[in-house]
Amino acid sequence: MKRLLYSIPGCVILLSAAFAAPIPLDAAEKTVKAKPATIYTQSEFKISQERMAMIDALLDRTIKRGLDVSKQSTILLLETEISGKMPLVPKAPVSNKTISQISAEARKIVRDDVAYTAQQANLRVAAEKEAAEKYPIAKLRTKVKFQYQKGPYIQDVEGIFFAATERYVQINDKRIPYVDLTDELRAKFDRKFNAEIRKEFVEKKIRELDQKKNDEIQQTFTKLLAGQDNLNEKNGYIYDKSEKQWTTARGYLQKQLPDAMKKYQAYLEEQRIKQQKARELEAARAKELAASRAVTAIDTSDVKKYEEILNAAKKKRQEIRENKSGVDTYQGFRNALWGASRYDVAYLFSRTKGARYEYVDFNSKLILPRYFPAEVFFVFDNNSLVKVVIDYGYQPRQKDDEAAKSDVKRLFSSEDFNNLVISLHDICGESDEEKAAKGNIFKEIANGTLTPEKLHPPLPQDNQEDEKAAPVIVKDFTVTWTGKETDMTLSFRYDKDNDVYQNVQLTKELKK
Repeated sequence: MKRLLYSIPGCVILLSAAFAAPIPLDAAEKTVKAKPATIYTQSEFKISQERMAMIDALLDRTIKRGLDVSKQSTILLLETEISGKMPLVPKAPVSNKTISQISAEARKIVRDDVAYTAQQANLRVAAEKEAAEKYPIAKLRTKVKFQYQKGPYIQDVEGIFFAATERYVQINDKRIPYVDLTDELRAKFDRKFNAEIRKEFVEKKIRELDQKKNDEIQQTFTKLLAGQDNLNEKNGYIYDKSEKQWTTARGYLQKQLPDAMKKYQAYLEEQRIKQQKARELEAARAKELAASRAVTAIDTSDVKKYEEILNAAKKKRQEIRENKSGVDTYQGFRNALWGASRYDVAYLFSRTKGARYEYVDFNSKLILPRYFPAEVFFVFDNNSLVKVVIDYGYQPRQKDDEAAKSDVKRLFSSEDFNNLVISLHDICGESDEEKAAKGNIFKEIANGTLTPEKLHPPLPQDNQEDEKAAPVIVKDFTVTWTGKETDMTLSFRYDKDNDVYQNVQLTKELKK
């Protein structure tokens, strides 16, 4: 099945090489075992590369679906899908002409031996005539006149040509060595040299004709060879560059199956590890949940311990303010610090007057009925604080006799909201949206010229041609601050008719 490589730019077609007999073809499957000639470059066999890539991608998808590629049922499914895109086994036999066969065909097309012999003979006659005109011979005892260079000087010669020996020519009584003359001047007097130079002139013309014909043969050979490759691909064959041979889609699939089986086993192992990690994570979360619930039993009355945790938090917070900039200097709510444990957070807020600190599964929240804001959620990952969500709009029930009523969302006046924005600007600077707009977007929101849809255009749907696809509905404004280590988002809704803000929430979190 191996194919002979043939590099066109530097090759010489061996027209006299032994003629390789073609291999008999009984079936399409047998044709790929022939050894045809080929041009092999990185830019060719694009159709073959596409077919192999499709089969490889199909194998990968099959493995990721969890199908065992070693089973015959899976292989049949693969062949069925492949046959919908290309022939599994082409009906036509593979074209398997050898280099010698294609060379002979190219030579026959470009030059017929009988006609070429006549062309050479005619060229030789014409070239000999041209050589005689280019290199004439002076007759003895005739007057001649010429110049030649002797060292740095130009010598003028005029007189009767008396004699020519093997080493010099005699004009009058002056002997001039041939080494001082050009080839054309020497040929004018030296008959032996004249015959040699005329012969070389004629042979050069013949060689130029041979080279021209060889170039034409070479070009024709290239076209014939490329045509054979194109025909094979058109008929459905695949050229496998790694094997340097033609094969069928079924043959290529069979060749890839051993590696695919290894990938399938690796995929099974990968899934096993993922499932094991998921079980371990689930067990760790269960353990973490148990630990978080155990925090509720912590006695936070130890004043000394409270002071130690509070002072450590303040010191760390001061270091952050000195070494960070922008939104990275803001660590959430009051003394809450990134990386703090539930234990430390519980202590930090244990003495907040009128507040109630609660635990919600893995996380916790601080309810401040008499403070602004009213509710703060602390989100932990592996017992480490990674996110703070501040709900400025939470309004708890005020009286027991109103317990049946739903909680009421607090409304922000323009003054309260503006004060909040100013305080965030003082700490974190302008938001990403303000920098991009180069203007006061909060003023545009207040006067109604900026809507949530304008601030955050809906993302394009996956299927834009589906006219029934529901548009993305944006109701709340969101303003973001992006830092090097942390991000912050302020979300809210504005009621222009009543000039109030609601659903005001600030989310601050560490980058993952």
